[in-house]
Amino acid sequence: MRFRPSAITVGRGVRSFAQTDRSVIAQFADGETAEGELLVGADGLRSTIRQQCLPELTPLYAGYVAWRALIPEAAFPPAIHRELFNYMTFCLPPGEQCLGYPVAGPDNDLRPGHRRYNVVWYRPADEKRRAAAPADRRERHDPHDLDPAAADPGRGDRRICAPPPSGCSRRNSARSCA
Repeated sequence: MRFRPSAITVGRGVRSFAQTDRSVIAQFADGETAEGELLVGADGLRSTIRQQCLPELTPLYAGYVAWRALIPEAAFPPAIHRELFNYMTFCLPPGEQCLGYPVAGPDNDLRPGHRRYNVVWYRPADEKRRAAAPADRRERHDPHDLDPAAADPGRGDRRICAPPPSGCSRRNSARSCA
C-alpha cells in the first residue's frame, strides 16, 4: 500500500489519540486534530502512543549511553581526512564501542567536501551517574538524559575525531582497532 505524501504527518508532537470503529483521531500538541485509517507510533523513547496503549511499560536503562555526531567533511584537517574519512572505523576499548563511517551531507549531497562523517560512541554508565546528569540547555531535566562528563569523570578531554590509534589496521576498507 502506498500513501499520498499529503496523508502523512511527521515532525509534530501527538498529545493523545482516540480510536473509533472506522478511524483513529490524533490530537497534536498544538491542539489540532487529524483523522485517518492508521496511526504509526514511531515517536521514540518517550512515546506518547506507547504510553497510551501500554501505560505499564516504561523504558528500562540498559547500562550504557551513546553519543552521536555528524561531522561535516570540510571540518576534517587534510591529514585526518586522508587517514579516516573514506573508511568505516571501529574502535573497541574495553567495555566500549566507537564506530564511524561517511554518510551523505544535507539534502543527500554526495559531492566530495559536502558529505559528513557519522560517529557513534557507546560507553557504560551506571544508573547512579546517569541519574545525576544535569539539565539540558532548555533547563529541562529528563531522567533519560546524560551529560558526557557523567559517563566517566576525568575522561572528558578524550577526543572522538583524532588520528586512528597505532593499533589500527585496514581490512576490507575498514579500520579495526584493538
